[in-house]
Amino acid sequence: MTEIFQTNGMVTATLFHIKDDEEQKAKLQDICDLLLAAGYFRVRLKGLSAFDKVVGGMVWCLELCAVGVDVNFLFRENLNIGEKIEITEKIINVLLTIKCAYALEPHQIQGLDTVKILPVMQWLVKKAMETRESLNYHLRKIADLQYQKTFPLPESEAKLKETASHLPTVFLPQRKFKKVQGQSLPIEKEVISTLMEYGCNKVNLLDETQQLVEKTEVKSEKKLENRAIAHKVSNLIHQQADLISQTIEDYTQRQNEREGERDERAHLQERNKKTADALERVCNQIASQQQVMDQLKAKIVDLIASEEALLEQKKSLAALETEENRQTLDQLDRLVSQNEAANAQRKQFKNQCKAELEELQSRNEALSKEETAENQDQLKRQVDSAREQLTGALKILGEKNVHLMKLRRQLDAVPGNAELNQYQRRFTELCTQVNEKQTELNGYYLLYNTLEDTKVYLNKELSLLTSIHDSFSQSMTSSAAKGEFLQQMEKIVAAVRQNKNKIEKQIEMLTEKHQDLGRCLGQFAVDEHQYRDTLKAISNESHKYKQLMSQLNDHDN
Repeated sequence: MTEIFQTNGMVTATLFHIKDDEEQKAKLQDICDLLLAAGYFRVRLKGLSAFDKVVGGMVWCLELCAVGVDVNFLFRENLNIGEKIEITEKIINVLLTIKCAYALEPHQIQGLDTVKILPVMQWLVKKAMETRESLNYHLRKIADLQYQKTFPLPESEAKLKETASHLPTVFLPQRKFKKVQGQSLPIEKEVISTLMEYGCNKVNLLDETQQLVEKTEVKSEKKLENRAIAHKVSNLIHQQADLISQTIEDYTQRQNEREGERDERAHLQERNKKTADALERVCNQIASQQQVMDQLKAKIVDLIASEEALLEQKKSLAALETEENRQTLDQLDRLVSQNEAANAQRKQFKNQCKAELEELQSRNEALSKEETAENQDQLKRQVDSAREQLTGALKILGEKNVHLMKLRRQLDAVPGNAELNQYQRRFTELCTQVNEKQTELNGYYLLYNTLEDTKVYLNKELSLLTSIHDSFSQSMTSSAAKGEFLQQMEKIVAAVRQNKNKIEKQIEMLTEKHQDLGRCLGQFAVDEHQYRDTLKAISNESHKYKQLMSQLNDHDN
């Protein structure tokens, strides 16, 4: 975590510990072990930063590779951010020049992306070791050759002498012909005749030159033919390009039409299936209602039989009517009236069921008659409505896709943990660079103020010396003027001494303040060391506490 504050025009940064990735640490340790095994022992220095170890190892490997490149770079320790970027860019240029098998970017080196750096480092170490072995082999050969030249063995020396004695006889020219003496020829013919004496035939030379000329002419003719053929092929391609593009457009258009027809057929088939299902449902409803009607008819027959039985019972009861059972008969009358009302309701329900049955039968007949004529119109209407629904659904889908893309952009705009760590690292480096520039600027300001004060004092000294020089010649004319001149000089010397004492006191005060600040800094360093030791002890105790708690939980379980 990094916090940046601004106070009194000065930018200060408070840096906190950043927990690195375990994989990055493991890869960095692998890089250090690899460089140490290769012979780069500076990685064992604990005072060096990880960037200095990695970049120093890469520069060392490139130096061992002994490849001539048109770039000049020198590795130094404790670089600022600008110098780090510059040296990483130069290293990348050298890697591209020697054709490294792995791609690497400057910001990956500067940001210590060890996952990407490790393959490059392995390739560099391997190439450096191969170059070292090749160089050792050639150096041994050269040393052996120089030793043989300086201290030759007797048998090798005798063999060399024998070979040297045979060399003149091996390479001597052999004369095959001899020119007639006494003839004077021009210089060109003289040279040709001399060459012919030693076996050089002029005709052979002419034939060879003529063959070379013919070969060059044949090659040039073939090149011209190839160019003409290529030109014709390019013209044909350009001529047929429009036809090919038009054919492709026609094909795509027909393909789209076929796909549209297929979709329409599929929709029609779906609608036919739906109408068939609807008809089946209507038929099933009619059959169920017919069953209900049969049940109602059976109930009506039962009710009629029960009604006749009740009438017979009523007649028998009327014959038995007396004053004694009058109340019972009244109750029976009420029951009979209720029965008649129930019979009336039954008849009404029966008539209603018959009317509904007739209506359903008429609807069934109408549907069966209109099925053939109105089926196509209904299918068309259903297809049109389905198309409208499809267009509406597609429009809604497009709006949802646009909204989804906006949400994705917003989600992509939110940085992840890796990006936040990278931004944090870059801000930390930028803060470090700003602090370095601020320190450098303060040094420039201090130097400017010092030079300005020096300039003021030198101007004062120059004006004082000029006035003394001007008044010296006048004061030497008389003794009174001479005494006055000496008094003025004493006053000037006293003022200079007074200024000197003030400046010395200021220097002493600044020295004491510097010493106090140094003591405070030492005390702060001691406190920081104690704080780190305490923090380490607390972390160890916390780790022990966690282990004990885990053991206790395991024991309880």
